[in-house]
Amino acid sequence: MPPLEPSDSIVEEIQQAVLQERERSAQERSRLLNTVTQIASLLLRSHDYVTVLPDVVRLLGEAVGSDRCLIIQELPEAETGRPWLEVLAEWARDGISEVSAAIPDGEPQLVVEGEWAALHEQLRRGELTNYIVAEMPEPWRGFLAAQEVVSSASVPILVQGQFWGHIDFDNCHEARLYDAAEIGILQTAAEIIAGAIERQAKDEELLHLEQARTRSAAKLAQQLERLNSELQQRDRLL
Repeated sequence: MPPLEPSDSIVEEIQQAVLQERERSAQERSRLLNTVTQIASLLLRSHDYVTVLPDVVRLLGEAVGSDRCLIIQELPEAETGRPWLEVLAEWARDGISEVSAAIPDGEPQLVVEGEWAALHEQLRRGELTNYIVAEMPEPWRGFLAAQEVVSSASVPILVQGQFWGHIDFDNCHEARLYDAAEIGILQTAAEIIAGAIERQAKDEELLHLEQARTRSAAKLAQQLERLNSELQQRDRLL
C-alpha cells in the first residue's frame, strides 16, 4: 500500500504553525533586546549602579517570564577567605517568596563550599548554567525545591575577565530551559552590568587619586607657607 500523502490543508496548517512560532520567537527576542536597551540606559544615567539594580532585575525577570530574578555578588568571608554570596537585588512575582527575605541582615547569605563548589566553579569559568531542578543531584535539588524552583539559569558577570557574580533566573511554576537566542541576549545584559561596575570602579579610583592629589597640594602649600614664614622671621632678625 503506497504511503499516504498529507492533504494540502494539513501542510498549510503546519506551515502556518511554523510561521506563528517564528513570529512569536522574533517578538520575544525583540522584547528582550528592548529590555537590554532600557537597562543600558538606566546604568549609564546612574552614578551608582547599585541604586538601579532593583529596576534591572525587575525588567529582566519580566522580560524573560521568570518568577524570580536576582543579582548576586561573590565576596570573600572575612575570617576564612572562603567565597560567599550576597544578594544585591532581587525581584519576585506576586505570590513568590524572596530568597533574601529569609536571610538575617549582616550574615553571609550563602557560603560556597562542599557540593556547591562544583556548580559554582562552572560560573567562575564564565559558563552559564541552565537546568531543570528535578534533573539535578542533591543537594541542589532539595535546596532549590525548598524555594519552589522548578528550573533555573545563572548568567555569570565577569568584570575585566574576573568572576564578580551572576544573574539568576528562577522559574517556580513551569520548568523551562532558555534557548540559544535568549541566552545570548541575557549574556549581553550581564556584559552591560559588568561594564557599569567597571566604569564606576574606575571613576571611584580617579576620584580617590584626585582627592589624594588635593591633599598633597594642600600639605605642600602649608609647608611652603610655614617655610616662607620662617624665612621672613629670619630676615627680620638679621
